[in-house]
Amino acid sequence: MKLIASAFLILILGFSMGAQVDTVTFSVHGSHEYTFFYSSYTSLFDRLDRPYIYSASMELGVVTFDVSDIDNPVPVDTVTVAELGGLRATNLFMANDRLYASLGGFQGVSQAPGLAILNIDDPENLELVGIWSSTDYDQGCAVAHIEGDLAFLGAMDDGVITLNISDEENPAFVSHILPFVDFPAPPGLFSVPNARGLDYLAPMLYVCNDAGGLRAIDMSDPALPVEVGMYMNTDLDEVAQPAYNNCLVYNNLCYVPVDYCGLDVVDVTLPDNMVNAAWYNPWDCTVSNWDGRDGHSNQLILREDLDLLFMSGADSELLVYDISDPYEAHLVGSYINLGDNIVAWGVDVYGSKIVLSYVNNPLGVPYDSNVGGIQILEWSYEGQSVRESDKIDHIRLYPVPAHDEVSLVVHKRLLGESISVYNASGQQIERFVVTSDLIQLNVSNYSPGVYELQSSLGHSRRLVVD
Repeated sequence: MKLIASAFLILILGFSMGAQVDTVTFSVHGSHEYTFFYSSYTSLFDRLDRPYIYSASMELGVVTFDVSDIDNPVPVDTVTVAELGGLRATNLFMANDRLYASLGGFQGVSQAPGLAILNIDDPENLELVGIWSSTDYDQGCAVAHIEGDLAFLGAMDDGVITLNISDEENPAFVSHILPFVDFPAPPGLFSVPNARGLDYLAPMLYVCNDAGGLRAIDMSDPALPVEVGMYMNTDLDEVAQPAYNNCLVYNNLCYVPVDYCGLDVVDVTLPDNMVNAAWYNPWDCTVSNWDGRDGHSNQLILREDLDLLFMSGADSELLVYDISDPYEAHLVGSYINLGDNIVAWGVDVYGSKIVLSYVNNPLGVPYDSNVGGIQILEWSYEGQSVRESDKIDHIRLYPVPAHDEVSLVVHKRLLGESISVYNASGQQIERFVVTSDLIQLNVSNYSPGVYELQSSLGHSRRLVVD
């Protein structure tokens, strides 16, 4: 993949304006670039410690790569779209010696949703064990999540479908639920609820419902699913039209990559009353600068032993957060080639290796991507990150440097507190009370130079005025 192999940068994103030393770093290994407009949506390392990667491609099907030589991944088997009943492969889930592929294209012309069960005893000769699909639904399928004998399908506009897969050769329909459509508002042309991402914490199934936010579905009786909770980060919604893409539940917190531009952390201790715990918007996205932005967060995976969260995105191919304190999470590594027209849809981490899945998007909306395939990285971790202050996320600002006006994004903990502005001589030149988590500060009368913002609780941030 010529664009990837030749350009490799590890960058620190603008929201961490204090000095930061990245402690998750990467080295680039092999890649495989598809021809034409083919894409890889999700790729997984074999969890039986065999040197293979499985990849879901909408155009090709399910592809196996031999990665005995990580510098030269070689496709060795493909279960074609024709073998999958003409349905496109969109996502993968592995359990023991079985690979589960969600089926049904949802880009452009939508298809019926489906599920394929593959025997991977021999990764170079995948065996199609069983397949399910239904023409009762027609919006495709973005994801499959497996829990024992149950398979949950995120069937986009059609909501969530539950299957019984105890008889692998004949998966059986169990139930269907369409989450409440008119939350947080009636759907618009570009704000349609779609069941895209799923995670399960018994008995709750958490559903990322795209423009419909995060939903909690009680699966105590899989035949009678009940929606018990609906959540949308209203602060985020004021800044940009959010699309909740995928989710991961850990320690009663649900981590959600939000397209566009961020990571929403939701407290799901009470599924019927989910509340915001934190929100990170490293690209400073706003309602006016979404299209073509570097964000567009997609998938994520957690290394629980290190409290590291890996998140893929458009143009910013990979971000790594330290979530040892989820209320003060911070970026500790990033793999970014800005402006390379490469978009990472999927990410998987196994041992010291990472595989990124790249999608080809010739339409250029909402992001431009002209490379489809996979990229393998290795990562290393040097321990706790080092920054000027672990509290800098309480005050974020943009643009940098400022000229006439600067926007301050302030943590809710500072509401009612004060922020003082000091010049380079330590003189206080301005003081104001925090009444909102978004403040517009007029700096047109400031002389060019470096200033210090200091909250009454001790949080500080440097301000540069040109």
